Amino acid sequence: RGRGKSVVTGPGTYGWDKHARDVFAVADRLGAKHFSIIGQSMGGGVAIEAAAKDAGRLESIVLLDICGTPEPASVPAISVAVNRLGQVFPSAEVYIEGVKAIGLIDPWSDYWDHYFHYELETVDGGVRARSNRDAVLEDFSYGERWEPYPLWQNLTMPVLLLRASRDILPGMGHIVSDTDRLRFPRDVPTTTVVDIDANHFTVN
Repeated sequence: RGRGKSVVTGPGTYGWDKHARDVFAVADRLGAKHFSIIGQSMGGGVAIEAAAKDAGRLESIVLLDICGTPEPASVPAISVAVNRLGQVFPSAEVYIEGVKAIGLIDPWSDYWDHYFHYELETVDGGVRARSNRDAVLEDFSYGERWEPYPLWQNLTMPVLLLRASRDILPGMGHIVSDTDRLRFPRDVPTTTVVDIDANHFTVN
């Protein structure tokens, strides 16, 4: 909710716990008693929350560059990405050039052109990202309070952690710290860890 073409709901309806409940609601609607989850970044946090709610329904989990608390140095780079939300840009081309200038995505490819064009909607005065700023900020504040380590005990299913081995930006640290990269498979023995030569965004 609050992302892409999903419904924007009111304040207090977001947070990773709420999104995990949505996951099960969607699965119930689809008649999926058992299923797997692939979660990138915050979506991986939602997957871990889902395991805490009902691990028995999850066949496996893939975590794309998240398992614990990000390194503090990486948080400003995430904030830069969030700050573009709600702003109106004169055209898609101007918006995309602005994203490129941040430097979070290198190398750029047609995939990213497609993604960012999809993300945009037409509004008075130009275009803006579909993701609702208030929703993202509420989730962001939830993430700052998130305590993932006690939840690891619920990860009893096979887990694949894809860890971005590059800093999110040069010198700005990782989302999965070196410490967590070593600790996670030790504490969650069903885990396989694969290091990917990418940053937090290009790991996709």
